[in-house]
Amino acid sequence: MKNILLRFLVLGVSFFSLDTFAQAGKAIFDSKCVTCHTLGKGKLIGPDLKGVTQRRKADWIKKMIKDPETMLKTDETAKKLLQEYNNIPMINMGLKDNEINAILAYLKSEDKKK
Repeated sequence: MKNILLRFLVLGVSFFSLDTFAQAGKAIFDSKCVTCHTLGKGKLIGPDLKGVTQRRKADWIKKMIKDPETMLKTDETAKKLLQEYNNIPMINMGLKDNEINAILAYLKSEDKKK
């Protein structure tokens, strides 16, 4: 049953274009992230995320979104960012993996733009 569900999900994802997935990520970003982050408009509470997919590996970005508390305790880059941004920690938004992947797709699509 698990394999059938996994195949269905893979097939379902293939029907969506990457652009559609990135658009879903934009909607999530606009509702969850813009309070603290911009894309190319400068720093807010947190860093400007323009170019983040070129500066950081995808796994790092996913971990930071999914579990910022652990990253801020264990990851040196995250610790430096915390200091740089007045020790204001990133809030865990409780996003699911598919939401995180959509946000990452959106960030990647924005980073490809000039």
